[in-house]
Amino acid sequence: EDSSSASNNNDQSAKCPHCRTNFTKNDIQVDLLLQKQINDSTNTITCHFKGCNTEVPIGQLKQHEESCPYIRMKCRYAEWGCKWTGRKMDLPSHYHAECDFGSSGPGLTKFIERYRKTVEYDHRHQIDQHRSQLQGMNQMLSMQSRQVMMIKSRNASDIVDVMALSYHACCFTGRFVLSRDLWSTILMKQGCRATLGNMLLSFPTMVLVASVSIQGFCLLQHPEAYAFGTETFWHIADTVLMSTMMLILGILYISCFYIDMKSPYEWSLFSVKNLCTAQPLIRDVAAVCITMIYFLAFEHFDFIRGVIMWHALAFSTLLYTSFVMRMTDKVSGSASPQPRTWSVIVFGLRYGLITSYCDF
Repeated sequence: EDSSSASNNNDQSAKCPHCRTNFTKNDIQVDLLLQKQINDSTNTITCHFKGCNTEVPIGQLKQHEESCPYIRMKCRYAEWGCKWTGRKMDLPSHYHAECDFGSSGPGLTKFIERYRKTVEYDHRHQIDQHRSQLQGMNQMLSMQSRQVMMIKSRNASDIVDVMALSYHACCFTGRFVLSRDLWSTILMKQGCRATLGNMLLSFPTMVLVASVSIQGFCLLQHPEAYAFGTETFWHIADTVLMSTMMLILGILYISCFYIDMKSPYEWSLFSVKNLCTAQPLIRDVAAVCITMIYFLAFEHFDFIRGVIMWHALAFSTLLYTSFVMRMTDKVSGSASPQPRTWSVIVFGLRYGLITSYCDF
């Protein structure tokens, strides 16, 4: 490539400024005769440097300019700060007597000081860069360690984690999809997702049980609660008894899940001699308990408020849980089995409404 470019440069043509004839670089030849005449000429020319009036033959002008003592020069330490400019003949005296960087001046000290400041600045700059990099790495490591701790601490049996997951899945769906790694301990296991569904299905009912129970027991602080025989006394006694029954049924309902811990999406089958074979008896007990809880809730409220309460429970248990489970299945990439609490809640909502409507 270099040889080809050189040949191309030699082949480029131009015009002579005198005769206007085209020529190339290869056509140029040294005029040896003219060069010999110049070298042999006795004609002289005065040096053009100020102060030098030496008459020099034309052929020796170039050699004289290279050694002329009047040529203008800068100090050899100009790049280190010396601003002196003068004749070549004055350079040795400047270096020995005037220059700060010369042999008699404090040049070596200034040079060392400047070099030290330069090195110190470079080191300080490098240290600042390393410190900034270390701070960034420490922040990144702390964030990663917190994320690892958060991932390890996620538990489908923890109601706080369950509520946080369902909140992010419903209110911040895009962020939930992007941060699925934070919930990997729950999302990537079918059993954990089923446990999540069981807790979401049961949580609104347990809130209802706690609310009614607290309202009933608070009535015991009423002075007329101890006025036996009055109408208020019987109303308070009926409410407290209903609240106590709801609390007992709620405890029994929760106990069914601890008694039967076979699987979060299956109930154990039991056989009773001469009565039934391979039936999920614990599931049936939980369904009866949840039905009685809804029936007592209707009795605690009037019919209109009871219907509103029933619709709120149906939405917060079935629809809300279905949406959260659908989101977790989509994020995890696999479908999870139906939580075992689903059939129990559906049974309780259906027959709790029917029994209350029929006034059983």
